[in-house]
Amino acid sequence: VFALEEDLQELEALRRGAEGMIEEKTDLTKNLMTASQEISRLERDLQAQTEGLLAIQNERDRLRDDVARALNDAEDRADELARALRENDALQAEAEQLRHDKNALVRSGAQSPEHEETLVRNEELEAEKRNVAHEKDTLEANLALITRERDRSLEDVER
Repeated sequence: VFALEEDLQELEALRRGAEGMIEEKTDLTKNLMTASQEISRLERDLQAQTEGLLAIQNERDRLRDDVARALNDAEDRADELARALRENDALQAEAEQLRHDKNALVRSGAQSPEHEETLVRNEELEAEKRNVAHEKDTLEANLALITRERDRSLEDVER
């Protein structure tokens, strides 16, 4: 009887151990399910962040292209401004020469047809000089605007 009671106690201890193992297995299964759900959530978050980064990279590339186009436009306009300035300088030199010729004619008292032509040409050059100066001012204003836009675009790309 004593041996049976010991066997029975041993069986009872084994049963309690088995129940403990079953509870532990149940807890581990619950933890595994929770971890699996967390992994899925993290994968979704990672996918969303990856898509966000791709969108940011695309926007950065688009802004970089915009800045490159703006720089090319600014260079073209700067070339145009330089050409206009050279033309303006040439017209001013010609106008100065005509003024000099006019003054020489006035001092000599001559009223020749060439004198009249010189006066007319001088007036035409003065008008053209004013037009070129106006064009120069417009081009400089446009260049300043493009430079500001380029700087703003560069700041946007840097951000």
